[in-house]
Amino acid sequence: MRILPDALKHGVSRDEIRSALQVPMREVRQGTEKMLVIGATSAGTLLELVVADPEGDDPRVIHAMALRPKFYDYL
Repeated sequence: MRILPDALKHGVSRDEIRSALQVPMREVRQGTEKMLVIGATSAGTLLELVVADPEGDDPRVIHAMALRPKFYDYL
């Protein structure tokens, strides 16, 4: 899965994103084109990731940052 440069603008590294994607805690569909993924880094930091085209030929991470309180209900 590609990680686009915009996904890095909140200071989350590619390795942290990969770690959170390996064992997602929660996946929430946002229509047919996007999916919210909540996962933890190897250090235990919870991240929110947005994956575009998750079921398509070119899934890519377009957003990554520390999990915000508005998404806590998904846990």
